[in-house]
Amino acid sequence: MSARVLIFHPYLKARGGCEKLIMEYLSRTRFDVDLYTFIHIKDRSFKEFENFNVIELRNGWLTRRYVEAFFTRGLVFSIYGMLTKLPVRRYDALLISAGGFADLLSIKNKLEGRTFMYCHTPLRVSSDVHDIKWVEKQMPRKKLMYFLARKMYSFVEKLAWKRYDFVFFNSNLSRKRAITKNLIPMEKTDVVYPGVDLPEVTSGTSYGNYIIYVSRYSTAKRQLELLDAWKKFYEKYEPDLTLVLVGSSAKKHYYLKVIRKASKIKGVEVYADVSNEVLNELYSSAMVGLNLAWREDFGIVPFEVLAYGKPLITVDGGGFMELIKDAPSIMVIKDTFNEEKFINRVYNALVQFWRNKDYYLDKAKQNQKFVKSLNLSWDRFAKELDEKIERLIGL
Repeated sequence: MSARVLIFHPYLKARGGCEKLIMEYLSRTRFDVDLYTFIHIKDRSFKEFENFNVIELRNGWLTRRYVEAFFTRGLVFSIYGMLTKLPVRRYDALLISAGGFADLLSIKNKLEGRTFMYCHTPLRVSSDVHDIKWVEKQMPRKKLMYFLARKMYSFVEKLAWKRYDFVFFNSNLSRKRAITKNLIPMEKTDVVYPGVDLPEVTSGTSYGNYIIYVSRYSTAKRQLELLDAWKKFYEKYEPDLTLVLVGSSAKKHYYLKVIRKASKIKGVEVYADVSNEVLNELYSSAMVGLNLAWREDFGIVPFEVLAYGKPLITVDGGGFMELIKDAPSIMVIKDTFNEEKFINRVYNALVQFWRNKDYYLDKAKQNQKFVKSLNLSWDRFAKELDEKIERLIGL
């Protein structure tokens, strides 16, 4: 008989990377799993969740109202996490999927020797100096409130992390953040890289006349800064090239900003909430792919770009660089917190690619073989995580 495992993920609110990881794991794990969540917004998240036993805990107005509100979401879901009691005694193991906030669930929920976390990231805005500056820039009038909230959260966070018997991380970068903050000792950690959807190997790769950037629309993904760099690039070179932005529109306020700005710039197309079929088509015919997210702990987009045999223009700050720094056709932008410098660096990367596109396109023919050699399949991810949990609980 397979082990019974309670998995908790705070919200199923979009077709994002964390939700996808849980969905893919549920599709492959050999455990008997129940998934608990505070809120499941079915029309926004993956339809595949309907195939599993999903228990929604707090389908209320407050939860839905603030599920996308950055500061208030943190407050609401931190409180929920500290106060929620789950029926953990019915299960052989508890696995909490956390990217900040959800890790507090261990305060009232623990199975002795069998309480685990899959950490997408420690709450960076409570500890990482770069992210603290980033948030202060976004909400300058709430600096004092943010400072107090950060201190209170850090105190509770350490109490919660002491109750975990083992924590799995999605990258060494994530693990380093937790260890640097003294949340957990190294011997109680491991890295299990997420899976990545990769297309089948093809005999040839087609290149359309567009650059693609796939990422949910949010300040951390920096579509607005990209548009500034693109405007400068397009006005100077007038290339036979289009910038195609693709992503989730869950953060409506930012998405509408992108729409308004893009409408005033030549050579830009914006897509929202596209199907997997449409996304595959866009990837397949792109000339080059971008990845500009601010200090991502892992990041799936760079692997997808490489897997489609495309050159990749990316920032250097994410956990994905642990695996792809030696990819055949990659251009790396040194990341910076300074907005003006960042825009100029993206502009320079676009210029460099455009002037040397034949070189990068030729080298990109090897990208697909390179990324497949990393063995980042979802089958590998589920098998590896299952085996590690089994060893920890003595199966």
